[in-house]
Amino acid sequence: MSEAHPPASPARALSGWALVLVLLGYALFLHHGLGPFPDRALEIWSPREFLIRQSWITPFEEHLAFGVLAFMLPAALGTVGVFRLSRSSVARMLALSAVLMCGLFAYYGLGERGPGIWNFFHWRGSAVMVGIALALAATASAPLLAASWLRLPMAARIVVYLPVLVGVVVMMRNVTGTDPTLRFAISPWPVVPLFGLKFGSVAILGVIGGMALAAWSFARDAEGVAPPAARRALGLLAALLVPALWFKLWHPTFPAKGMAVVTAAGAAFVLGAAFLGRADTRARRSRHLAWGFLLALLPLAIGKTWADADYSRTREGSARVVIDALAAYYEDHTEYPEDLQELVDLEYLERIPRPTIGFDFIEAQEFVYQSFGNSYNLEFSSPDWVQCAYNPAWSEEDWDDEDEADDPGVTEAGGDDADEESLGESWSCPSSPPELW
Repeated sequence: MSEAHPPASPARALSGWALVLVLLGYALFLHHGLGPFPDRALEIWSPREFLIRQSWITPFEEHLAFGVLAFMLPAALGTVGVFRLSRSSVARMLALSAVLMCGLFAYYGLGERGPGIWNFFHWRGSAVMVGIALALAATASAPLLAASWLRLPMAARIVVYLPVLVGVVVMMRNVTGTDPTLRFAISPWPVVPLFGLKFGSVAILGVIGGMALAAWSFARDAEGVAPPAARRALGLLAALLVPALWFKLWHPTFPAKGMAVVTAAGAAFVLGAAFLGRADTRARRSRHLAWGFLLALLPLAIGKTWADADYSRTREGSARVVIDALAAYYEDHTEYPEDLQELVDLEYLERIPRPTIGFDFIEAQEFVYQSFGNSYNLEFSSPDWVQCAYNPAWSEEDWDDEDEADDPGVTEAGGDDADEESLGESWSCPSSPPELW
């Protein structure tokens, strides 16, 4: 994957980039040809579904898996050509992304439900598919990109890497599936950060980590001496466990069948890293794999940690401040205010706190409050796909006299059972960010 090669000739390099453009053009061709004709204003980026209208397309629609593979095959063959012609890690990454784009366009263009979903989301659906393809291709190419990055001067490394770091962190911290006003929420669910980064990229990173360990375990030293058999055996065993354990760490409730797929795929790539290729270059390969793993992991880890901290800070911090102020107001007035501004006007709060989600300069969030007299609902959007709602504790004593009189099943105030019928406060979301699965 990362052995030293002589630089490609200018003609070969130019041919490689020309082939990348052809592959991206082919992906655009499938996007416009397989994508559904929109039921709204036609824009330059809108699909035209001209391929779907051809009679020969029917077998591909009837056998979806065959159709997806058939339309991906030209892009896959072209990607092999890019790898042979060009040493550019960026060109190779874009070629891989074109393969994935073709697969996604074919899946949603040919499938029975796909066109309806795609047409409903319109350009957002196209953007999600392109975003996922780029995220997965960039992660899979991380060792190649790291090898090129390591050859740059330190200042150039910072200039190249910083936009990637910031972009991924912003995307992971500033998206939610429940508030369409938030920037970067390019679909009702934040599909790119969730399935592209937190699911797909994390799974690929686990495989890359296992490959790095396997390559290191079998790498020869500077004198060309092979490592001891014990190191190779223990290193390979540990490397085989890394992909599954890594993915389980990020997604502890992921289904067992999915874990089996991750484990099998990870083991295949780990074995390849250990035994395929030239033995005298495994040390360099392991270095590039390790750097690719770390460079791709850093923005994911920062974004996830920051988003999880936002969730806890809002639920246990600013939301609790509002809840306590509402409780004090209710104790004095025997009902809750019509809006939160009354808490400020009557000096129960100095100001209304805001939920902490994302970056305020991109989009500031507010609590959503509904008063029901003797109860209320307080909501806020949180990272990923969660919408948090809070309801205060209540008891039969909160019911008004008219309701009690109309309901023969309610005991009289002061009865033995009256104080026992109560419910505590209620959150629709757990104390820590929940798993998607």
